[in-house]
Amino acid sequence: MNRYRMNQILEVLLLPVLNPRFGMENKDILLQCYQAYRNFLQMDDFHVMGNVRKSHAQHEYETKCKDIISYLQERCRGKIKSEDDISMLLHLYYPMEEIDREMGIVEKICSLQGYCSTDEGNISVYYLKKLSGIATSLITYRDGVAAIRQ
Repeated sequence: MNRYRMNQILEVLLLPVLNPRFGMENKDILLQCYQAYRNFLQMDDFHVMGNVRKSHAQHEYETKCKDIISYLQERCRGKIKSEDDISMLLHLYYPMEEIDREMGIVEKICSLQGYCSTDEGNISVYYLKKLSGIATSLITYRDGVAAIRQ
């Protein structure tokens, strides 16, 4: 794998972590995309107006996905050759179904413990879980001693 492709993968994989102002300056565009996805899934299309609203929600979701791609195009160190590559990497590393499932789990845990959960707090837990998975994949044991994979 060449350096360009590796950097592209890392830029997408570390999207919420790489830029410390990610959540502040853009109001967390990945969270906005998830919220648009959730709104799209919750739409009722049994009536004509429901179908129109669902179409609008789908358009909103697609717009938010394009916003993430635009954000990455502006922030990536290397020139992005294809928006489709970025889109596929986003769907690989941040699938909306997984985010939805994890957000639901965190919400249930918070409600059981009597905490008030917000989407911003829940997505932060998801990011930490994702970061933990990345860190775990970089660590290996050699002869019983922890080492960084090469």
